[in-house]
Amino acid sequence: MDEILDKIPEDLEYIEDVKTYFNRNKINIVENKEYKTSIYNFLNNTITIANMQKKQDKILVLVHEFVHSIQPQWLHFINFILSNSEIILFIYSIYLLIMGKFDFNYGALYISTVIPSIIIRTIMEYHAVTKSLKIVKDILKKYISNEEIMVLYNYYDSTVKKYSLLFYLQLNIGKLIRLFIILTAYLNVSNLV
Repeated sequence: MDEILDKIPEDLEYIEDVKTYFNRNKINIVENKEYKTSIYNFLNNTITIANMQKKQDKILVLVHEFVHSIQPQWLHFINFILSNSEIILFIYSIYLLIMGKFDFNYGALYISTVIPSIIIRTIMEYHAVTKSLKIVKDILKKYISNEEIMVLYNYYDSTVKKYSLLFYLQLNIGKLIRLFIILTAYLNVSNLV
């Protein structure tokens, strides 16, 4: 695979080609060696690329984050509001639990916030993963042959299939743990009613 990867240019040229493909020339790209995951921030139109050792992973992740940049801004906004509301509601729920004032209605409010938050985030990620697998093939045509593209594509496809459940679980694990805590409290309160 190293021979194939050597044909693909280093970051700057490749990034420019991806920007052109998506017609997103005004997007900012930042590489942060301290980040463990790459992210697209819709608030400042910036993609932050995490420290990645494997060039083949960096190639796909960059396309993945660009797919996020073309997703509807309203969807990013809803995800932002729900995710932050969920954290605030969780903290307040813990406070209410400690104070002995947590009730059935408040548990229902938290649950009705966290479930859509998980669903929207998962849909956005699923869309970015599946779309980036298709788009990366188009972008790589400039650099490598169809046979070489298929070698990379098969690597990507097998990696996605192998780790997708783990990826989605890792993506939502914090919310799922918080949901479990609140559900336990919710069920305890509902049994008292």
